[in-house]
Amino acid sequence: MTREVLVSAHRCNQRPLIERAIELGADYVEFDLVREGTDVVVAHDPGTPGTITYEEVLGLLGPSSCGIHLDLKFGTSAHTLEVEVVRAALAAVGPARLVVTGGRENVLRHLRDWADSEGIPLRLGLSLGRDTAGLPWRARWRILRSELFPAERLARCGADVVVGHWSLSALTL
Repeated sequence: MTREVLVSAHRCNQRPLIERAIELGADYVEFDLVREGTDVVVAHDPGTPGTITYEEVLGLLGPSSCGIHLDLKFGTSAHTLEVEVVRAALAAVGPARLVVTGGRENVLRHLRDWADSEGIPLRLGLSLGRDTAGLPWRARWRILRSELFPAERLARCGADVVVGHWSLSALTL
């Protein structure tokens, strides 16, 4: 089986980084969305001051040749907010230039079911490489095993893309 490898400019949560990724011709520009109160902001971690809005990011990437690699760092109980931000990205670039990633399997499963019910060929990616520092050794082992051998998790959440931390990629992905 031949696998396609695409370049995603990582952590482009600021305007100059997005502009540079576009200039370099990255296949995708990755940025993180986190939830702060009732708002969704472009930032890697909650509490990080945002320098660009989600709407501005979509405005920059829509007319470019780069795709959107939307990394969802939040989850809501009804998942309506997640669907809303994915709809906005789809409106900006269409399904062929969008990949949505995250580590929350329940969010990915909901997005897969929603997209399938709407007939949208949404590319979903399961993010692997969770920080296990400070966890008991059994929990660390369970997480590491599920990340080194993620087939069951991929099937469960409906993901068709694996987004692995470089250390996992070097070992097995």
